[in-house]
Amino acid sequence: WTVTGTRNEFTVTPGAVDYVILTPAEEQHIIAGQTLQFTAEAFDSFDNLISDTAEDFTWFNATESGLLNSTTADTYIVRATYGEVESPDRTVIVTHGEVDYIMIVPYQSQSIQAGQTVQFTAYAYDTYDNLITNSPSAFTWNNTTSTGLFNKNAPGTYLVDARIGLITSIDVSVQVNQSGQINDATEISIVTDSESDMPYNSA
Repeated sequence: WTVTGTRNEFTVTPGAVDYVILTPAEEQHIIAGQTLQFTAEAFDSFDNLISDTAEDFTWFNATESGLLNSTTADTYIVRATYGEVESPDRTVIVTHGEVDYIMIVPYQSQSIQAGQTVQFTAYAYDTYDNLITNSPSAFTWNNTTSTGLFNKNAPGTYLVDARIGLITSIDVSVQVNQSGQINDATEISIVTDSESDMPYNSA
C-alpha cells in the first residue's frame, strides 16, 4: 500500500485579550528621584501571549514605556490596560529623600522686649521639595527651647537657627530690648500660608 496526501500548514492566532499581567507584582517602595520599570503582558483565555510591547498598553501613573519616575512623595497606583482589559493595580510608595535644606519661620529679624517670646517653626525638605518633618523635636535648636521657643530675657542680640545633622537653617536675629524699649526691627507674629519665599541654606 502506498499512502499519499497533502501537507497543510495552519497558523493559530491568539484570541481576544482575556487578562493582563503586570510586573513587578508586589507593592514597591522607592525614594523620590528613583525610577521603577513596569512590564505588561496581554494574554487570551488560552494563555497565548498577545503582546508584551509597552507602547501597546495604556498606562496609568507611568510613562508610555511603563516607567514610574515621580519625584513627589506619595502613594501611586500603577495600571496597564490593553483594549478594555486592565491589569491588577500595583501600589508604589514614593518616600522622601534625605534632608537637603531647612526653612525657619519667622525668617525676618525680630525685636522684642524682655519678657516677650517668639515661637519659631522649622521645616526640613529633601532636594525635590518634599516635606520631611516640621516636628520641633526633630531639630537641634540654637538659642531656643527644644520646641523652638525663644524666651531669652537678657538684653542683647541672639541668632536662632535649627539643624538636622549637618544641615542648618539660616540664622534669624532676635534683639531683646530692655522693657519699654524697642528698636526699628520688624516683629513678625503672623506667618503667611506660602513658604515659597522663605530663605534657606542648601546642602
